[in-house]
Amino acid sequence: MIVTNQEVLQQLTSKRDIVFKRLSAKPLSGFFADEYNSLLSGETFQMGDDKDEALNNLKKHQDDKTQDIVFTQKVNSVNRLSESEIIDGFSQSWKLAFNTVSDNDLRTPMYAALLNYDAYDLPAENNLTFFGNTEFPELSVPQYLPPSLYETKVISLENVFDFSPAWPDCEEFDWTTEFIEVYFELQTLFKLHSRILLHKALARMDENGSLASLQQRPFRFYIAEHDMEAGMLYTLK
Repeated sequence: MIVTNQEVLQQLTSKRDIVFKRLSAKPLSGFFADEYNSLLSGETFQMGDDKDEALNNLKKHQDDKTQDIVFTQKVNSVNRLSESEIIDGFSQSWKLAFNTVSDNDLRTPMYAALLNYDAYDLPAENNLTFFGNTEFPELSVPQYLPPSLYETKVISLENVFDFSPAWPDCEEFDWTTEFIEVYFELQTLFKLHSRILLHKALARMDENGSLASLQQRPFRFYIAEHDMEAGMLYTLK
């Protein structure tokens, strides 16, 4: 089944919106309250620490409202990022990559590229790999790419992108990881949003002819977090 770029954008947006809705549904203290009630009822099993101690800690954070406003502001900040500047930056990174490929005067036709990024606290560490001809999957859902794809690797570029403008610092909520998952969900929110902006950067470049150097059609762009399943990002047709 061929996945259109509109469908890809809709999928990316839906995934981001699901995380945003979950994080914006309640204040930070509300997530501690949920975990407290889950542990108290036996729905959550306590590993390691004494259950009473864990309940006391959760109750303390449940009753502490001092971080609620800061947390809500951090969640909502995904809507206040400078999208146009981030898209401009991503566009420049794509252009740099394509120019580097052209400068290498490669004779092998390329049909796909995979952008693989590292952990949230390493926003400038990533890898962009271009592949030759093989059978490419149309990823309607995330999945690991077939080994046959990697056998056709033509060139790999290191650290072309800097995700820092799209991945704001969330370290002020690192302390919550002992009890709840919101710190990692915050990171997921911004990572998913950055995929949307990467897609929009490619769409804009496609419209203005900046991707003409990629001559093979269809040309597929995939994206993945390190050691995770890949998803569709954009397709040139």
